[in-house]
Amino acid sequence: MAWLWGKINLRSSSSRLLTECLGYMNGSFDKLTKELENYLIKKGCKINYNCEIKEIIQKNEKWEINGNKYDYVLSTVAYPITKKIYRNYLTEIEKEKIDKIKYTAARTMMIISKKPFTDFYWLNIGEKDIPFGGIIEHTNMVSSKKYNGKNIIYISNYMYSDDKLYTLSERELYQIYEPYLKKIVKNYNPNDILEYHIYDELYAQPIIEVEYSKNILPLKLEKQGLYVATMPQIYPEDRGMNYAIKMGYEVANLIIKSDIHVN
Repeated sequence: MAWLWGKINLRSSSSRLLTECLGYMNGSFDKLTKELENYLIKKGCKINYNCEIKEIIQKNEKWEINGNKYDYVLSTVAYPITKKIYRNYLTEIEKEKIDKIKYTAARTMMIISKKPFTDFYWLNIGEKDIPFGGIIEHTNMVSSKKYNGKNIIYISNYMYSDDKLYTLSERELYQIYEPYLKKIVKNYNPNDILEYHIYDELYAQPIIEVEYSKNILPLKLEKQGLYVATMPQIYPEDRGMNYAIKMGYEVANLIIKSDIHVN
């Protein structure tokens, strides 16, 4: 409940005169990511794309990954994946902490429609019988003119990965959602729906349980040269670009101050 209070307090304190200021980056965060990518490359960084990492190996105080050698390794992926990659170098306590953090998965359906569903940007769904958690109408914040007059709507849903809804095809899931959309959306017309797509994330949200803070890994692990900076460590805050950037600075400073010399 303390976590829930923190969320409510954060949202309410970010508002001014009962109105919350929302912004959207033209071109989405992908534009920011590409600019950062170009900046790093110009600074001499090498970025390996589509490079699967199954394990790391330490040789002569260097870390070897897919044939390349490094002074440090930083994992920014979910705890279960980090555990697989770091498996030979984690302490038993670190492994236990990783195993105690549980995640929910998420399935987000993006609907492209000729018309908006509602006049609202964000509509939370609290009915247990409705099989999704929210309707977010992106084009009620950003003009549909930026999308050739089309309306972009997201149907959000958090669930465990063994939930039947997580295994359904796009069409099957839409057919389950549609009767409820008809109840919620006035003048709903299936002919207005142009497309729909599903986007899945297996490790979407760590579950905040009692004594959660005792199981948060430090950014710097016991094994020299190993670091981890990922979503469960943002606690008591929730997911957010600002918190991710803040943590990025923190872990970068730890690496810079390390007693191992960086060439």
